[in-house]
Amino acid sequence: MEIKILLRSVRKSKGMGQPELARRSNICQPAISKIETGGQVPQIVTLERLARALGVEASALYQITEEPGDINYQDAPVVTVDL
Repeated sequence: MEIKILLRSVRKSKGMGQPELARRSNICQPAISKIETGGQVPQIVTLERLARALGVEASALYQITEEPGDINYQDAPVVTVDL
């Protein structure tokens, strides 16, 4: 599954909008939008910051599966973020 789909899916499953994710990750909202629409490929460091802000392991954002239904983000490991 593509990173853009994974990022959007995880963000929405957490009930978070792009502005909230931008604030928590300290990544500007237009950059998040570009990643989610496939206009930008994020660096690993960026994925790690996004994952931390979403409270999941970074590997959840670059997990590759055959079927989109194979991923259950509700069971993803939780990462505590002090903001």
